[in-house]
Amino acid sequence: METKTGLAGIEKRLDSTRSVGVIAGYSDATADIDSTRGEVDGSGFFLAAFGRTAFGEGGAAQAMIGFQDLSFDTTRNVMGQTALGSTDGSQLFALVEGEYMFDKGGFRFGPTGSFEMYDMSIDAFDETGAGAWNLSVGDQDASFIVMSLGMRGEYKLADGDRAPLLSGAVSYNRSSGSDRLASTGFVGLPFGGTPVDGMDMDWVSLELGVSAHIGRPGGKETRVNAGYVGNFGSDYEGHAVQLSLSIQF
Repeated sequence: METKTGLAGIEKRLDSTRSVGVIAGYSDATADIDSTRGEVDGSGFFLAAFGRTAFGEGGAAQAMIGFQDLSFDTTRNVMGQTALGSTDGSQLFALVEGEYMFDKGGFRFGPTGSFEMYDMSIDAFDETGAGAWNLSVGDQDASFIVMSLGMRGEYKLADGDRAPLLSGAVSYNRSSGSDRLASTGFVGLPFGGTPVDGMDMDWVSLELGVSAHIGRPGGKETRVNAGYVGNFGSDYEGHAVQLSLSIQF
């Protein structure tokens, strides 16, 4: 599976412990079907609002709610022919996450946790291009949750607020969704039900990152961030490299 995501946002500080903001972006993902039987490509924009707060000596929490508009294109190889499908969908999502960090010299470390909810709806569609082998697929609705528990740490390479920062995190994650039946049938023939397994799996995530200031032009605090995210499970593995630029003014 390959995923590309671009995003931009703005955040306003309300006081020394609270802030709110909005974020928007576009994502594109492609997944291959087993045994070279085709692929599924999904893309769309998303928009979300979020808020952050700090508490105690080292606690922090944030929440987000948003909407994603999606389009899906499918390619299915069957009996020497290629069936093409195209449809639209949408997704509502919400999440809350928190941490509590402890300071020890240049180190900061502590437990983390998160809870995410997703609700997806996909429109019905008919395949084309494969004659009698074209499928007609009915509307689909799915919902699932993702929970995570882990540890995160940071280390400053020098004294001062502008010092380069190394970070790392490891977490155990679990997703859970109910099984369902998808209405399918050959175009022009009666529908049947195709069982679809719910998104039910466990995996471990590893994150490594570095963040550094690159100057303060025009009074703006500018920081560049780079990192790696890896996900490892018995039925799933994913890798991502991230690069971002943040400007505070």
